[in-house]
Amino acid sequence: MENNKKNYTGIAILFLTISILIMSIGFATRSQTLQINGNTVIGEEPKWDIHFDNLNVLPGSVSGDAVTKAAEITNANSTIINYDIRLKEKGDKYVFTVDVVNAGNIYAEIGSIELIGTSEYDKYVTHKVTYADTGEEVKVGDMLNKNSTTTYKVEIENIYEKSQYEVGEYKLNLSFAVEYIQKQ
Repeated sequence: MENNKKNYTGIAILFLTISILIMSIGFATRSQTLQINGNTVIGEEPKWDIHFDNLNVLPGSVSGDAVTKAAEITNANSTIINYDIRLKEKGDKYVFTVDVVNAGNIYAEIGSIELIGTSEYDKYVTHKVTYADTGEEVKVGDMLNKNSTTTYKVEIENIYEKSQYEVGEYKLNLSFAVEYIQKQ
């Protein structure tokens, strides 16, 4: 009788194995792979656009023959301002304002500032860059919100105390550069 039970168990296992094999083959022939492909964009495409705009020379600045080249935004990206002036007497100055526009959709901050030539000429001129509305100095870390504008005031003044016997002219090359980076 025990032999009989072993035969039934063996036949049952064989039958189950054959059934599973047949079902797998049947499923494989009747199945299909479905695929879904697509692209998803979350948020808006980043746009970086910081430039100068709306430059205005202020009243009280030297004019006429003292201005060889008035301050102007010179390049296609509107990120460079050049000027050529003569400050003949102590107290002569040249002052202008310029808007710094963040027309992009990325928050920016000042990563570095370069004021070139000022330290070597500090006995001749003062060269200041401040915010026009507050008078505060422009400094590293200052933020410029997306889609916003701030106004810089640039001032160059002759502070040189020359003697009555001194004649001559000093040509000064002054530069101011601000690098904006993405706000972290």
